[in-house]
Amino acid sequence: MTDADNTNLSTESNQDAKEDQLTVLIADDHELLSHALSSALHCYGIEAFTAKSFQEALLSIRKHNELDMVLLDLQMPGMQGLQSIKAVVKAADPSKVVLFTADVEPDFLQAALEANVWGLIPKTISLKSMVGVIKLISTGEVFLPTNGSTSVIRPVEKKNVGDFTQDEFLVLGHAANGLTNKEIAFTIGTSESRVKMLMRSVCGKVGAKNRAHAAVLCRELGIL
Repeated sequence: MTDADNTNLSTESNQDAKEDQLTVLIADDHELLSHALSSALHCYGIEAFTAKSFQEALLSIRKHNELDMVLLDLQMPGMQGLQSIKAVVKAADPSKVVLFTADVEPDFLQAALEANVWGLIPKTISLKSMVGVIKLISTGEVFLPTNGSTSVIRPVEKKNVGDFTQDEFLVLGHAANGLTNKEIAFTIGTSESRVKMLMRSVCGKVGAKNRAHAAVLCRELGIL
């Protein structure tokens, strides 16, 4: 293979990685939090912009017209409840708008979901869980926390939850930390096909659609 071929492959790989990268707008007037979160998400390969008011969020949505997601605080300047949420959802379409707040009443949350919000990420969530939730929502799944300040319970099939074998726990833990099936297989000394089999078993026990979904649900259920 020539140097030119290697250069072309490298360029194509970089382009593919850029296309796969998620882009998020953090709309929150707590600037220390939003900038810290932006930097943290960057470490996980998620590009993030910030806005500190309702009007600034709308301007940023227009400026960055290929956003994947908007994390929307309910208490920042200019926000007027459900009316503002609907305006952001309309402006951001087809980007996914997710409430990003410490507390919300169940009735209000239900109304927001009916206005095409993709769920709620509480500010008490851990960074690793948040990254998993962002990736989960990006695949088209609505996310609601199963505990915390809101009384809304996400409908999760709970039979057999926690009834994991030692190997299933190992695979789940490594998957939650971002390892690929091949890396997990090498780490625990087994085959990649067995790792896939164990992950399918884990997903079945918690009612998850994929490994990212399983990691998020297990953290929310207190298993991880």
